[in-house]
Order: sequence, then C-alpha cells, then structure tokens
Amino acid sequence: MNKSFIYLFVIIIVCVPALKAQSPIVAQPGIKLGLNYASFIGKDSEGYYSRAAVLAGVNLRFRFSDEIALQTEINFTMKGSAEDIDVTQIDSSASAGSYAVVTYRIHYLELPVLMYYRLKVMDKDILRPVFFAGPAIGLKISSTRETTYGSADISSDLTDIKGMELSTVFGLGLEVNTGDHSSFDFELRYNLGLTKIDESYDNINYRLGVFSLIIGYTF
Repeated sequence: MNKSFIYLFVIIIVCVPALKAQSPIVAQPGIKLGLNYASFIGKDSEGYYSRAAVLAGVNLRFRFSDEIALQTEINFTMKGSAEDIDVTQIDSSASAGSYAVVTYRIHYLELPVLMYYRLKVMDKDILRPVFFAGPAIGLKISSTRETTYGSADISSDLTDIKGMELSTVFGLGLEVNTGDHSSFDFELRYNLGLTKIDESYDNINYRLGVFSLIIGYTF
C-alpha cells in the first residue's frame, strides 16, 4: 500500500479523537454532482489526453468546530482517458494517415475521507472559503475501451484494470451558507492516483489523475 495514503489515513485517525474531545459533533448529510476531467498520468502516459465525465454522490460531514470538519463520501465517479491512434492499427484496409479516437472508460465506487478547514472572511459568515485533503479508495465497477472512427464504434472490456485504486484528494472551495449549518458547496478538487491501475505488466506505469468541478448541498 502506498506510503502517502497510509500517512494521510494515520493523520486523520490521530486528529479525530482530539477534535471530538473539544466540542459536540454536528453531523450533516449532503449530496453532490460534478464534472470530471480525467486522464492517465505516470511515466508511460505520453500521448493520452483528458476525457470529460461525471461524478455524483452523497456525503456525511461531521463538524467538530466552526473551522474543522471531517467528511466521508460515497461517490460514483467516471475516470479514464483518451488517445488518437492510426486507424490502420485496427483496420488494415483503411487509408494510412487517418486516426481513430480510443476512449478508456473506468468507473469506480469511490470512498474518500476528507479533513476540511473553513476560513471566516465575513462577519455575517455567509461565504466561507474551505480547504480539504484526505485519502480515497476506489472500487472498480466497470472498465471498457471504445474505439471510434468514421461511422464505426467498437467497444470491448478492459480486462487488465485492477479492482481497487488508492488516491489522494485535495482542493479548495466556497461554502454559501443558507441557514442553520446548511450550505451550497462549490469545489475544485484534484484526485491524484497513487497506485498503478494496469496489472498486465509490472513495468507499465498508468495512474489516474482527475480534476473535478463540483456543486453540492449540505443539509
């Protein structure tokens, strides 16, 4: 297991009991919907580019104080990447110089655990900038490859993708308070894959990197 993932997990486990002892905990459910820009990263990822996809999920936020909170999430997130290849690699009768688009679609049920820090910049506490970070575990739901050229659209399963992915999530956002602890939440986050996702060869280094734009509501 990646050391960075272990360090983040240990920090959260150590900090939570100390925060719990300081003040009563307020638990708040929430929902979210977002847009992903996902791509392969790593030393063997040259030639791949980002694909747009979606993220949707629910969360439970434990507010320990006015500034500090712990948020657990269950998200359905669509990751992957895309590349252009010479069409002759898949159709020997095609003309050289034409290109096909290959889209890799890897879908996960992802479980982040994030520590939040909220800044107070206004006396009325309407707008609160937030910063957050923490580990996440992704459990693969499906993985496919779709090749498109001309009117042809060929889809096949990706059988060499690991069933679990470990990653680090970090980012910033803005809370727009709407009442008693409830808020609209706007976030920009980055999900940095820590483990290789391809298990076909040990020397191939494909990981996942995902920028996400998210809007949510915390009740």
